[in-house]
Amino acid sequence: QAQTFQVLYNFRSGYNPEGLAVDRAGNFYGAMGEGLYGGIFKFSRSGSGWTFTNLYRFQGAPDGSTPAGITVAPDGSLYGMTVSGGTGPCSRQTYSGCGTVFRLRPPARFCPTAMCSWDETILYSFQGEPDLQYPYAEVAFDQAGNFYGTANQGGVYGDGGVYEMTPSQGGWTYSILHSFSGDPDGASPWSGVTLDHAGNIYGTTLDGGSGSGCGDHGCGTVYKISPSGSGWSETIVYPFTSGTDGYDPYAALMLDNAGNFYGTTETGGSPGGGTVFELSTSNGGPGYSVLYNLPGDTDLSQSRLVMDQAGNLYGATG
Repeated sequence: QAQTFQVLYNFRSGYNPEGLAVDRAGNFYGAMGEGLYGGIFKFSRSGSGWTFTNLYRFQGAPDGSTPAGITVAPDGSLYGMTVSGGTGPCSRQTYSGCGTVFRLRPPARFCPTAMCSWDETILYSFQGEPDLQYPYAEVAFDQAGNFYGTANQGGVYGDGGVYEMTPSQGGWTYSILHSFSGDPDGASPWSGVTLDHAGNIYGTTLDGGSGSGCGDHGCGTVYKISPSGSGWSETIVYPFTSGTDGYDPYAALMLDNAGNFYGTTETGGSPGGGTVFELSTSNGGPGYSVLYNLPGDTDLSQSRLVMDQAGNLYGATG
């Protein structure tokens, strides 16, 4: 069946929009790095076309700065993080702050136009080592209303980590579930996490692991974090090797209904443009297999793959 391509909106130069999230009504939401601090936008249907609305513009420290991902919660609120901003002591180039976790809600007061800013709440400001810093990806909710995310740096060893936000007496409680430590552990998670049906957390790290051939920084990993007693334990599911399996997995994993995971590597494989891979959970797995090798001049998108009802996978290149 032939497909039709349509441009819904042309962003101005320098806006740098991130991946989209969709709500139950079919509206789309995303983050953009427009201006110095960035903002959150919405696309909604309007007759036969679409309407673009700026929902919120960040202000920098102590507010957030440079939003990196959006998740639509079950109640319609938007949750996400900013790479910088907040009250933490981090500083790099023209940005300050270690990043934040935030929530956006429609304005509680009456708003006669669609141009009213949504109400923002900073749920947590990262503080840098030994706390986490610089989160780059969207969060994922479990069935109990807790949500989980990653940060690229900070933690006990400086290599980033995985955190949890838990509702608590009208607020939120923050906790670090795992701090990455490099080799043979992972390091520098760039993407968000994926939860399986048992509540285990899966994700990728861009660096670290025991794979050789990638220099001191490592080739990246697929990891699993599982509830263990009163805490959590981490297992490296697969360490990339820089061989035909590929390396540098930027994107998050996608989970199918059978419990198999799919993802991409930015580099490696044959002829070197990255891979599309599967982690099969059958026969006591997981078993790693390369589904497709991309051409050597391909630059994969950092967004996770999606699957249609027929089991076909879709992705994008940058």
